[in-house]
Amino acid sequence: VKSRGIFYFQKENKLRWEYSDPFYYLIIFNNDTVLIQDENNTNVYDAASGKMFRQINEIMLSMVSGSILESDDFEFEYFEKSSSYKLELRPLDENMKEFLSKIHLFINKKDMTVDELLMLEKSGDYTRIRFINKRLNEEIPQHTFDLP
Repeated sequence: VKSRGIFYFQKENKLRWEYSDPFYYLIIFNNDTVLIQDENNTNVYDAASGKMFRQINEIMLSMVSGSILESDDFEFEYFEKSSSYKLELRPLDENMKEFLSKIHLFINKKDMTVDELLMLEKSGDYTRIRFINKRLNEEIPQHTFDLP
């Protein structure tokens, strides 16, 4: 399934990931609160109280902020390509290994931002996210991260 949407990130710990096509899906990380909304349901979770949500929250925020490289939760390999750096991350946590086998991050050499994120699941499925039309250091309205 190919999806389109918009992705916002604000340091330190705010993220909004909204799909608009082929269906509506919204994920908001606002500090320790996670909201997941689709066309029919809205669920709010306390990321601090559940290990899985805490790990997902930490992984997503650390990948876009660059702090993932400081993590003890992954084994890293680095590769250099002509226009990007490729980082391969393998989870060390046994619970994480149950569903995630590897993450590939492609970092643009010019601006050192993430161009692509590829998450390979143990089942063989994968999620590929390409970041295009990136706008850096623009002010994001605070209501973008509000929880409905």
